[in-house]
Amino acid sequence: MSRINARLAAEMGRTVIEVLPRCDDWTSVHVASTNLLITAIALGSIFVASDFCRREEYVDSSINFTVDIFTATPKLKKWSPGLRPIEQYFILELKRVAEHRRNVKELLDPVITER
Repeated sequence: MSRINARLAAEMGRTVIEVLPRCDDWTSVHVASTNLLITAIALGSIFVASDFCRREEYVDSSINFTVDIFTATPKLKKWSPGLRPIEQYFILELKRVAEHRRNVKELLDPVITER
């Protein structure tokens, strides 16, 4: 755990400096999207390694996967449990979740095979 914490702290420090703008005066920042970006990169450094976690395709899929899951969940919960297996095919966000999973699998397969 201490090895992971040290890597995570280093990656967070590096990412925050890169993502947040330097300024001498007040600068507005969209907190939600900035936090998603920082979190995706930092957690990616733990799950897929720091040489991979900054790839644009990975970061985009990681962020959008999370957003789509949180958007789809309440939509799916509106349906009775018996109809959810059918309704899942009509919720756009769940289709995109499957697409994000395919994209990340395509990105990771060569890395996993190499390791």
